[in-house]
Amino acid sequence: MKYTTKNLQKYRMEQGLSPSELSYKAKVTVGQISLLEKQQIKKPQASTIRKLAEALGRPITDFIETEDE
Repeated sequence: MKYTTKNLQKYRMEQGLSPSELSYKAKVTVGQISLLEKQQIKKPQASTIRKLAEALGRPITDFIETEDE
């Protein structure tokens, strides 16, 4: 299973969260969030994706890459 963070910034902004607010809620560093939003981390860890999905109130399936992506 491959995870994608291409919509992470969109999801964060829909919640009205700054990167630092998401960092606090998800217990993930602001630097990591920045790199993930820019898709500079090619294989994000499942545990990180789980934390972000939970903090954003989104199903983890929103972060699973489909074959057509």
